[in-house]
Amino acid sequence: MDTIKNYQEWKNKVDYLANELLKRESLINQYSIWLETSEEHTNHKGEDVYNMVFGALQAIDGTPNFIPDVFSNFIPGTGLENFVAVISKIQEKSGLNLGVCQFLSSNIENSKRFEYGEGPSKENMPECRAKEGLLIGSLKMCVPPERSKCPYRIRKLEEVSSS
Repeated sequence: MDTIKNYQEWKNKVDYLANELLKRESLINQYSIWLETSEEHTNHKGEDVYNMVFGALQAIDGTPNFIPDVFSNFIPGTGLENFVAVISKIQEKSGLNLGVCQFLSSNIENSKRFEYGEGPSKENMPECRAKEGLLIGSLKMCVPPERSKCPYRIRKLEEVSSS
């Protein structure tokens, strides 16, 4: 069961997990290299490395997901929201690619404010920056292995590399 009671506690938990993984600089550097290799050169398309990062965050949090009635399941969180929020923060602070699409302009924080009764429901869906105005129904599409198939991301990466 999740013990988070309000938006600030949620934000503190995201910051805590991001900072704890950031302390493991060599680990996140290695994950970033493995992810790039896996997405470009294997049939896993990054899912193998994504699962390693997912496991590392669960270990840091001490919340195994296999007994949800006993332990908190902060990672991944409903619809991967907590995982994406933590990894987005790590990517922002480190500049590394750890599996969350860099073109995802996440409104997860607004969604959490609304969920905990601390903000309006406006803009509580993540929005893709690779395709203007595209609301994302499932964050799973923005992390490995699905993100490698996203036509908007592919097109945006081509635009960025050609400029």
